[in-house]
Amino acid sequence: MLQFFYKTIKDRSFALEAKNIDVFSEELEQLLGKSSMKHEDLLKLRLLAETVLINWMASGPEGAEVSFQLFKLMGRTHVELSMEGEPINPLEEWDKFEVPMQFAEMMNSFQSEIGITPVYSYANGCNTVKFKLPEKELSPLAKTCSAAALAVITYGACSLLPPEWASFISKEVFEPTFNMFMGLMSMLATIMVFASLTSSTVGMGDKALLNKYGKGVFLNFQLLNFGFTALTITICSLLFGIVSGSSVVNGAFLVEVYKIILGIVPNNLIKPFLDGNTLQLLFMGIAFGCFLLTYKDETDSLIKTIYQFNFAITKLLASVCKKMHYAVYLSLSMMLLNGSLSKVVGAINIILFECGMNCVLVLGTFAWVSWKCKHSFWQMLKDFLPVGLTGCTTASSMATMPIISEICSTKYKVNQKFMNFALPMSVIFGKASTGVYLSVIGLYFVKTYGLEVN
Repeated sequence: MLQFFYKTIKDRSFALEAKNIDVFSEELEQLLGKSSMKHEDLLKLRLLAETVLINWMASGPEGAEVSFQLFKLMGRTHVELSMEGEPINPLEEWDKFEVPMQFAEMMNSFQSEIGITPVYSYANGCNTVKFKLPEKELSPLAKTCSAAALAVITYGACSLLPPEWASFISKEVFEPTFNMFMGLMSMLATIMVFASLTSSTVGMGDKALLNKYGKGVFLNFQLLNFGFTALTITICSLLFGIVSGSSVVNGAFLVEVYKIILGIVPNNLIKPFLDGNTLQLLFMGIAFGCFLLTYKDETDSLIKTIYQFNFAITKLLASVCKKMHYAVYLSLSMMLLNGSLSKVVGAINIILFECGMNCVLVLGTFAWVSWKCKHSFWQMLKDFLPVGLTGCTTASSMATMPIISEICSTKYKVNQKFMNFALPMSVIFGKASTGVYLSVIGLYFVKTYGLEVN
């Protein structure tokens, strides 16, 4: 029992010399090899620890001794380095150690990327730097199942209360909290679309490559997307016998389409961010990126700022999306408390049919991509499971963007510049066929319940 609160894994000392630093670094990787850390993050931790020791060796007393301790406190792994002597902070004052600015920036980015912030302290004549490793997280599937189970427990507890109390909890507590959470995610996602498209457009380097990527994304994704939509409509129309009311395309319809095309260009730079108009954000991001690409010599500092801003927004959105299971809990709890889930159960047949069609289309897409890109079909399904869970439980394609980005960059080594360009465009263009798809589903519900529409 006591080992859960505190357990020493490794405790030793070594002379602060270059060869000993190398030995320590390799030993640290071996000791943490079975931890939950990714291999890339473990290498970054090694480099951070080596930097601390090298800075101490450069400014500390010759022949100093360093104590290395690896231990678990309350189930969480800690790495601690200590050196006696005068105060020397190896983390903040980079200039004292003659470290190049690029290296200092890289070290700072490593800290944010792996979620480990070294902490320096000085007490009783001893310099200490501590690294607290991230806690091992549950899988997205486990989080979602836990949220669903907790929602059922909440419903059971609230059913014991007077009906007005349960209604108050649902409408005045859960609903505002859920809307706030989804609003925060939507706000960050809209900003990310603009920043990602701008930075990736500039990152292409020339307009010819931008044109090539644009055509590739549009043709490959849209043809596949609309092809599956047409297939679904055809199959469902045969099964449900849907007949269109009119096949005449009149002038008013063409005018409406023309207005939609004109509406892609915003008349206000702020309004697209407030409304979350992704088509306008797509236009603004690519247009602004092309401008910076044309005058990149004159706008170099602005381009660097946009890169940093895009990185920060992406990390912030990823942090919010990691808490998505809370939104799942709130959503399911509201559905149970206000009775909307029972209404859904009433249409279970068509819902199961819809889910089956979606599964067939998803599996078909994975089969085609795995064959085209020579990847394992089952491994791809396993890797992208968090994307499906997030999309199903939040009904938001924007919420899946940081998850897709992380999976593609870490596991499939997709070029980051291309992904920052292709991912927002694919999500936005996908809404076109989704609009048709959802309209057809609406017609099936109309026919199922015997309603009339003009």
